[in-house]
Amino acid sequence: GKPVFQLDYLLNDVMQNSKNCGKLLNWKEFERMQKVMPLHVIASSLKTERSLSLSYEAGNFWDLESLAKCMKASMLLPGIAGPPVSIDNGSNILFESTSAGGGRRKAKESSSILLNSKMHSQERSNLPGEPCIDALLYEPIPYRTPVNEGEENVLVLRTRPDGVNVLKKQGRIERMIMRKYFKNKLRAKRVYDYVKKQRHKRIYAEDVIFLNKKNKETERREGEASILTVALAKGEKEIGRSEIGREEIFNGVRRGFAAAYDALVFEEREVGKGWEVACRVFPEEILNSYDPKECGMNWEKWNLKMG
Repeated sequence: GKPVFQLDYLLNDVMQNSKNCGKLLNWKEFERMQKVMPLHVIASSLKTERSLSLSYEAGNFWDLESLAKCMKASMLLPGIAGPPVSIDNGSNILFESTSAGGGRRKAKESSSILLNSKMHSQERSNLPGEPCIDALLYEPIPYRTPVNEGEENVLVLRTRPDGVNVLKKQGRIERMIMRKYFKNKLRAKRVYDYVKKQRHKRIYAEDVIFLNKKNKETERREGEASILTVALAKGEKEIGRSEIGREEIFNGVRRGFAAAYDALVFEEREVGKGWEVACRVFPEEILNSYDPKECGMNWEKWNLKMG
């Protein structure tokens, strides 16, 4: 049947085919920044059964269309957002998942063909791909990849509040969807068994515990990455995955901004003022006068100067 979540509207209609899509992303500037602050999109590979880091340097994306394809793979919830996305492997070197503390293990080349990042896009399309879905399977909080690749400073923005039970047992409908998707449709029995035993949720819980512990450290240990995590406080309202209410989503953005502000602001006297600042940066007028169907509609006018 048709996917419950239509990712193509956002990634195709809005991101690529809108008359104002050029305002959303300046590709030439984005391409230049890949040498300064490269983007790595994390997805779950169903072929190698591990997380896969997709990047410009590795040849996984080379234009807006291929970037959107990588993004779709990274956010494709199994069973409700369509079939896996086939991604060209590029020249990727994949690292096996390690303990939450990081640490590089032996690098392992992908079994698929290695691609040259300069290869013409027409040639790429004829090469075998890697079936990918949402990163939640093997790297639900995507901090392990940068740590394993040697990054010394890592900022983690969590999407769920502290105190949320991430180890809830699967409901009957969820079990049915996973069985139909992985076992019956994709014939991926090993992946189905992995999901059935909720190993991805165990990784998630392990990551939350580890990251909260890292936040309490006052000194940096030699040889370890410095990791700072921003998350909503325990008890904060969580936005559901299927939420479409404009006001609910808008206030969710405010709460996320407030949490980040309080965690990252330099001046101590400003800590705790995150919600106040969030309401100034994202005023109520946005709900009344900003048309979400008109992307690129002078959003900069809402970037108010902080007094």
